[in-house]
Amino acid sequence: SLGKKPKACFVYYMKFNSSAILYREAKAVADKGYDVDIVCLRDEPSEPICQEFDGLKLYRIQARPPSEQQTGVYVFRLGLFLVKGKYCNTSRLE
Repeated sequence: SLGKKPKACFVYYMKFNSSAILYREAKAVADKGYDVDIVCLRDEPSEPICQEFDGLKLYRIQARPPSEQQTGVYVFRLGLFLVKGKYCNTSRLE
């Protein structure tokens, strides 16, 4: 519809605070006039799931524990992240 910004969603299996490239990519798209969502990992389990930073909407849907270094745990948690990200993306962008 008229007057609405186009939407973009970045899904990254990494922490926002430790990734300058993620911020730069998303900010560049936002600067082109897009409403930008970022689905990413939380730094700490106590961190808020939803928040805004510099005009970007962050959805920190899952923390990454140290035990994830085992292949089976990594694959399971990556799959869980993708399912959560799909749900977050679908409910937000419709």
